[in-house]
Amino acid sequence: MNPPAPDDDDILPGFVVTILVIIIALFAVRNLPWHLDDDEQAKQAFVSYQMIEEGKWLVQDKPAGGVASKPPFQGWLSAAAYLGFGARGWELAWRLPAFVAALLILRALWRSGETLYGNNVGSLFAIGMFGLNSYVPRLATLVRTDMLLTAFIFFTGMLILEKLRTGKPWTRKEQIYTGLLLLGSTLTKGPIAYGFLLPGIVAFLFVTRKRSGPRHVWAGWIWWLLPMIIFGGWLAIGLQQPAFKEQVIDKEFLGRFTVGEGARHHNFPPGFYTLGLLGRTLPWTLLLILILCVKQVREAAKQDAVLTWLLCWTFGGLIFMECVPSKRFDRILPVVPPMCLLLAAAARQLPKYRLYQQPISRIAILVPLVAVPIAAGYAGWRIFTSFREDDRALVHFGQQAREAIGTQLDRAAVVNGKDEGMVMYVGVTGFTRLEDAMGMWRFKHIDWLVLGEKDFDKNQAALEPFDLVASTTTPQKSNNYKFLHRVNRETERGKPAPVKVEGTPFVPPIPAQPK
Repeated sequence: MNPPAPDDDDILPGFVVTILVIIIALFAVRNLPWHLDDDEQAKQAFVSYQMIEEGKWLVQDKPAGGVASKPPFQGWLSAAAYLGFGARGWELAWRLPAFVAALLILRALWRSGETLYGNNVGSLFAIGMFGLNSYVPRLATLVRTDMLLTAFIFFTGMLILEKLRTGKPWTRKEQIYTGLLLLGSTLTKGPIAYGFLLPGIVAFLFVTRKRSGPRHVWAGWIWWLLPMIIFGGWLAIGLQQPAFKEQVIDKEFLGRFTVGEGARHHNFPPGFYTLGLLGRTLPWTLLLILILCVKQVREAAKQDAVLTWLLCWTFGGLIFMECVPSKRFDRILPVVPPMCLLLAAAARQLPKYRLYQQPISRIAILVPLVAVPIAAGYAGWRIFTSFREDDRALVHFGQQAREAIGTQLDRAAVVNGKDEGMVMYVGVTGFTRLEDAMGMWRFKHIDWLVLGEKDFDKNQAALEPFDLVASTTTPQKSNNYKFLHRVNRETERGKPAPVKVEGTPFVPPIPAQPK
């Protein structure tokens, strides 16, 4: 049972709105200057890029070769945004799905936090924990699937929350919504949503088995199985490609559970996510721990179905992910939104709305005042560092190359120099192997060439004559690059340029699939 409702709006609405504006601003600017050179952003960006450039709408490739390891839903959204912008603005189109997902989650936390607590203290707790930290703002405009996946998982869990809060049975409309949300999650990042939700559902049904209150946490088998069947259809299409099983199923999915010397990915012990969340979301996690230590709050969790569900949802997903050997901190993001609502719901159960003799409304003001300098200061330092180190250098280099090449993209080649975003920066549809590029250059099939500094140093003599149009000097990047333009010395001396190459023309071999 909930205690009597608190007073209306314990905090000035203007203060809460100010915090909301700061969070949205952090989401918008955290990743400036935009580029694709870290956190595998280029792989996800290439999905939508290849859809538009080559018409591959179901199964895509990686920029450097091989099959894309994730389903294409976010790529579809980015491609649709690009076309909606008039076939321009890739940098915004790539980031728009994650940013919109972050705003939708933020809006739901604002509204649900107020409902669960009883006034705008709950809103402030929920949005503050989600946005005022060193972790979530980074993912709001990162070209990755984590934020979109989190939105699908969060709104699925919110449907369950509303069933428990209102005590009403599932309607057909709500069941369909559940199926669509789970389908969106599977087409974004596979079946991982089930790992974040099912442990919590099972735990809730177990701990409430002797209660008489609402237990409507299951929308029906068909709505949970149908998304997996459709996802299985996408897998069947992908399996038509020989490399799909080895690179996607065996390595990307099953490989996450391999350990020891045969592990396909980096392994971390249990506790990696938990300790990381405690550190990255301070001071909010500290406040949550202090509230959960209050005896009345723990007692309320034994009676209040909503609070029980938020505990099971949060810790069920966290424990499941801790049991997966392969860990990357971005992947724990779906645990954060229910943890934000848990903070608001748990604070509602504090006796007399006080925490250790301090009014909770006062704490709700002080904690954001501590969190804002931490989150904004960290974001500002990272932005300053990125501009100082010229993290956008390869983007400018690619733009210079693209402007010089113009419409002659069929006369240009880009050799992989370990920065997969270079394909999209220059505007070509894929990398060319160094051997093939050298052959096409020698037989005058190309006039423009982008290659890494090491490859250039080894083959400079064979590339003569050329003009060095542009180059990069960015030691923090994977490589430095040279942009070359063929120079015809005979034409410069007044002699007619050859119109064709005698003999059998050079035909570059089809690049072999990477093993």
